[in-house]
Amino acid sequence: MKKSLFLLVALIAISACAYTPVKTHIMTTWGENMTPETAWQNYPRPNLVRSDWQNLNGLWKFAVTKINEEMPKDDAWQQDILVPFAPESALSGVGRLTEPNETLWYKRTFELPEVKENTRYFLNFEAVDWRCQVFVNGKEATAAPHVGGNVPFAVEATDLIKAGENTLVVTAWDPSNSYGQPSGKQSLNPGGCFYTRVSGICGSVWMETTPKGYITGYNVESDIDKGEVKVTVDCAGDLAGAKVTAEISFGGEAVAEGEIADWSKGQTFTVAEPKLWDINEGNLYDIKLKLKTAFGTDEVKGYFGMRKIEFKKDELGIQRIYLNNKKIFMQGTLDQGWWPDGLLTPPSDEAMQYDIDILKEHGYNFMRKHIKIEPRRYYYLCDKAGFPIWQDMVSGGQKPEEKYHIYRAELVEMIKDLRNFPSIVVWIAYNEGWGQPDKEKSTETTRWLKQIDTTRLISETSGWTDHNCGDMKDHHQYPSPLPTPANDDRLTICGEFGGLGLFIEGHLWNPESKWGYRSDSNVEDSLKRYEEIMNNLARCAHESFAGSVYTQTTDVETEANGLVTYDRKVVKYPTAKMRALHKKVEKIALSIKPMTRKCFVPKGAEEKTLWRYTFEKPQGEWTAPNFDDSLWSLGEGGFGNEIIKNDLGAKPKTNWDTKEIYLRRVFILKEVPNENIEMDIFYDEDPEIYVNGTRIFKTEGYSRGYDRVLISKEDVKKAFKSGENVIAVGCKNKNGGAMIDLGFYSELKLGE
Repeated sequence: MKKSLFLLVALIAISACAYTPVKTHIMTTWGENMTPETAWQNYPRPNLVRSDWQNLNGLWKFAVTKINEEMPKDDAWQQDILVPFAPESALSGVGRLTEPNETLWYKRTFELPEVKENTRYFLNFEAVDWRCQVFVNGKEATAAPHVGGNVPFAVEATDLIKAGENTLVVTAWDPSNSYGQPSGKQSLNPGGCFYTRVSGICGSVWMETTPKGYITGYNVESDIDKGEVKVTVDCAGDLAGAKVTAEISFGGEAVAEGEIADWSKGQTFTVAEPKLWDINEGNLYDIKLKLKTAFGTDEVKGYFGMRKIEFKKDELGIQRIYLNNKKIFMQGTLDQGWWPDGLLTPPSDEAMQYDIDILKEHGYNFMRKHIKIEPRRYYYLCDKAGFPIWQDMVSGGQKPEEKYHIYRAELVEMIKDLRNFPSIVVWIAYNEGWGQPDKEKSTETTRWLKQIDTTRLISETSGWTDHNCGDMKDHHQYPSPLPTPANDDRLTICGEFGGLGLFIEGHLWNPESKWGYRSDSNVEDSLKRYEEIMNNLARCAHESFAGSVYTQTTDVETEANGLVTYDRKVVKYPTAKMRALHKKVEKIALSIKPMTRKCFVPKGAEEKTLWRYTFEKPQGEWTAPNFDDSLWSLGEGGFGNEIIKNDLGAKPKTNWDTKEIYLRRVFILKEVPNENIEMDIFYDEDPEIYVNGTRIFKTEGYSRGYDRVLISKEDVKKAFKSGENVIAVGCKNKNGGAMIDLGFYSELKLGE
């Protein structure tokens, strides 16, 4: 991209003051190597590019006051801060938590060689959290404070700037999650799945020029079946005698061009033999738009992708996702987009590219961008990589009905700013009821999304409160997917599952505090558990699920359930093994062949099963095959209490309300299978399972249905034998519900 003298002057003017990141437990390689001169130097808005721009990232003066105090005097600016990083982050050089009763102040100067006639000057902000005002040369440029911490905005400074040195001051107030505005995972009290708050400037800042009449945006809707694209353009300013033209090209070769007579209604162009944007195929068309008025020509460059996403029933009558008329099963991760050194602001393009690449290497074919809006360069990288995104709206907090207008206003801005990125194929309005208002307002939001964007799938909510609105019924099932009936008129989705914790010492945000939904101490055990979960997913995907979202891409702060560590320095699992598992899930999910597996030992939910049981801890080797259990009671499986009947698939036949239970049962095998065996088990909680005195399974916690656990071929050989076998089970009831039931089966296979 051509950079003007405008930009070069700004780079020279960046403060030469010393800069040091704040010391923290872990940092990414990109953060360690970053300097104020290299921080976020690329043009921030890749789908609406202007050539004459000035980068204002770098070192600014920084101060904090109480919320009711005036702008600091010249001697009160306390230190430097590296923009675009929030003061809470290590890369800002500040590392200070902002309180709701405080105001942040930023100050810097920039040079303009001249102020041109018939030219407008705009200050652009990728993100400022939360309420922001802008001052240029001592006068306020914001007619009203900008409200919204997740979306870009621009402030006109035409009447306030001058040739030579200009002073820019930005002030921000952020109540974080105490106010109820969309703040996602930010928290004043981070822990578990909530993270360090982010305040003030947390995205790129730049100035650019336009003529008096200028383009504010555009939209391209493609019809791949007809080979057409419809281009609409948004314009503002002095538009007397205005004329808009478009030039479309692919790979440098012209495809179509012409005038857009009524740019607000749009113009349709023919694209012969279109190159489709697809998974792993980032085919992008370039578009150049020109707005000509009596005061000059505004020229912007952008791009678009031609693709089509829809859902319909497949050969088995199950609602499936079709991309470009091809049935697909979408396997992705919950992608939080947090960084140990930048928090919500990624360190660089290269850092963002790494996260995209690591998912592709693991065999995933999309990500769910979880209640976070990324810098627009992130979506550009996904567009180029052919990597789809399910985009969440950032969730709100308290009093969702009262703050509904704040949420909707920011949702509108998100759609406007991101709708031209072809990688985004799904909008998700709400997450798990967080900040979700009543049924009326929630469905209003969903209907508006479907009305405003017909080129994507719409999900009202991922998990929890579903009002039968939108294109998806989204279930959250931890740790493992559960058999779920298919919806007749909507997609059935497993929008979150997994969350397997694996702690990698030396790469933890806080070594004293670490958390995962289910945790293992070594890679082998964790990978085995992951394989079991994938087997469950395969069955559920074949029966109903059209897409799935594993939690999660990376560790985040105290959460240690990522595929890679928070600092992105350790990949936890072998990528080839992961790819193979995901390929297997895809094959089973999309197959129209029946699935088969043989029952060796039925579970109580399927047929009558009798067990010896006791509520007292046995004396002696109670797991041994020759242990005398003749004095134990005889009861029908499964064992549980009334509370557990609310859970999916629970059918307790014998009441169990004590703190622990011990079970034994005999079964006969004609021969030991020379294959993996699957154990279906519903437990609450902390089960230990033995076969012939050999422990084949132990875990902590509880399930919310029948987990499918893989018993490896090696463990089958160690524990099982031809003839009479004895299962011994121990299980606890620590609090509330109690349940234990299990059965053994051959590994799930596709029929011929």
